[in-house]
Amino acid sequence: MKKTLFKLILLCFVLGVVAVAVFVTERVMAAMGMPRQGVSRHIVMREQPPLFKGADILNGKTIKIEVDDDGFLMPSKVHAKADYDIIFIGGSTTFCKAVTDLKRWPYLTGRILEEMTGKTFNTYNNGVEGSNSAHSLNILFNKIIPMKPDYVVLMHSFNDMIALLYCGDYWNNHPTRSLVKNDSGRSAMINVFKQSLPHLASVAENIRNYIRKKFTGMGDEFSAVRGEKLTYDPKFMLERFSNNLRLFVDMCRIYGIKPVLMTQPNRVTEAPAPEIRAQTEQALAGTGITYEDYQKLYASFNKAIIDVGLEKKVAVIDLAAMIKPVAENYFDHIHYTDAGSVAVAQAVAAYFAGTLLPVNNNGNK
Repeated sequence: MKKTLFKLILLCFVLGVVAVAVFVTERVMAAMGMPRQGVSRHIVMREQPPLFKGADILNGKTIKIEVDDDGFLMPSKVHAKADYDIIFIGGSTTFCKAVTDLKRWPYLTGRILEEMTGKTFNTYNNGVEGSNSAHSLNILFNKIIPMKPDYVVLMHSFNDMIALLYCGDYWNNHPTRSLVKNDSGRSAMINVFKQSLPHLASVAENIRNYIRKKFTGMGDEFSAVRGEKLTYDPKFMLERFSNNLRLFVDMCRIYGIKPVLMTQPNRVTEAPAPEIRAQTEQALAGTGITYEDYQKLYASFNKAIIDVGLEKKVAVIDLAAMIKPVAENYFDHIHYTDAGSVAVAQAVAAYFAGTLLPVNNNGNK
């Protein structure tokens, strides 16, 4: 026992000496101005972690969350080869985290379309919390175009407004909304841990998120600027957003994909329910922005989608006009309940079947 303890102490001592020697050598080399390794950077890939498997308790029910090896929420590719492949990209309102997996509208749209048309559909959900149109342009170019889908449907509005309002532009240094990240030794070690011990890594991540939210208040991505007076230029914001929509349409068309734009349903109306006004005003406290200013700005982003659709002669599904702003469809200002998600799927499927899908010689879609 004593011999084993001695060996352990000796090993720790040797490792300590080596660590100190390495640290001192690094500092000396830096002082001498010797060559150094550059910083690695990468474009942020806003997708669900491929092969993720888990569950969460949201709104009093257990929600299953599984991701395929391409970063799409499951169920995804339900047919080895389908008549139509449709990919939906957007933020949390596309993800539908709090919706039962088989009722998430991107998946359910495909099942409804199959009943309506007799054709087969693979519908893919690339919704990610916090994503905006700039993130989705990267996803489109690097991930979706090589898949050669028939249609790609983009639904962004709220996250773009928030990013431009709080960060000033799409190109920013925000820890969760930036487009480019620096790799570090710490991030490399974290990635090794996640890949080597995925189950333990999941538990560690949940504990970390709980502690951050419970004890540090960092569950809010914009806590650092929350409550500060904001100055913003609506014209600039809408120009930035509209340009991203134009890029989306043009990129799809260049690669032979049919683009579809969608407005975003919400309860941020001119005459909101008392709880929606209260939640919004609480989030805006100290910013100098009134609920009325906020509502008009949000509505202008949805209008920009329609305007770009007319300009580019591209299909626009005006979901904001189709889905009623009632509590039955939403559990907050924009996120759907199961009932709301089903309503969205029915509206999207009806638009595809009635307007977008080609008609065969028999007059059947």
